[in-house]
Amino acid sequence: MEIKNVLDKVKAFEQEQIEKQKKSSSPKKSSSTADKVSLSQEAKLYAKALNVARQSPEERSEKIAALKEQIANNTYQPDAQKIAEKLVKEELDLWS
Repeated sequence: MEIKNVLDKVKAFEQEQIEKQKKSSSPKKSSSTADKVSLSQEAKLYAKALNVARQSPEERSEKIAALKEQIANNTYQPDAQKIAEKLVKEELDLWS
């Protein structure tokens, strides 16, 4: 037996193995599979809040500007009682 014949068979075998690897490593495509996206309730609520904020009247932006000015001048004095009440109410709303 000649060495050349053996080398040819070895190369053919190696090539066959490489082709098998390529076929097995390529992702299988399915035409019946469709992509699906679902949003959580939290994401839906966030999107709704964002839309409401974008549609808010100019009064809101004026109020924000006034608050920014008060903060810059160190004259802003929030009502701690109101803040605490709203925090507790929000927390209770989450649990009910």
